[in-house]
This record gives sequence, structure tokens and C-alpha cells, in this order.
Amino acid sequence: MRKTNNPIKHVRAIKARYEDLLLAWPGVMSVGVGLCRQDDAPTGEICIVVTVQNKRTTDNLSPDEALPDQIEGVQVDVQESGDIVPWVSLVSGGKAGNS
Repeated sequence: MRKTNNPIKHVRAIKARYEDLLLAWPGVMSVGVGLCRQDDAPTGEICIVVTVQNKRTTDNLSPDEALPDQIEGVQVDVQESGDIVPWVSLVSGGKAGNS
């Protein structure tokens, strides 16, 4: 595929082609396009961002669990989301219902 002059558009197109495959990976919660992060700071590089609840080092992953470092020359950055808490739990003390 020809690389476009718009880097975000280019990365979005690659992400779209691989999104279903990445979402099927064990532990993957979301796939998007964003800035790569290193030591919790943005690097300025546009990449495919894969979110997992708990990030593990490659030493603690089997070969099937390890995500690719890059896809079609675009960096893949695995970022940890931590625990996801439903918004209703935060505002209603855990009780859904009338507001």
C-alpha cells in the first residue's frame, strides 16, 4: 500500500485493517490511533495504541500472547488501562436507577 502524505490517515488505515485481529488477542480491550508513550510521556510518534487492563513484560508472556512491535512499519504501543469502573458506580454508589 502507498503511504499517504497524512500520517494520521495512514495509521488509521492500517489500524482499520488489523483492528479485528488485535481485538481478538488475549487481554486486549481496545485499539486506537494515538501518540506512542515511553516512560509515561508522549514521544510525538503516531502509532497504533492497543489498550490492555494489566500490562506485562515480554518475559511474562507466552509467544502467542505477545503483540507485534509494529504492523506494516507502524509502531504498536501497548498501554495499560488499569481497572475500568462503570460511571454509574461512581455517581450512584454502585446502584443503577433513577437519578
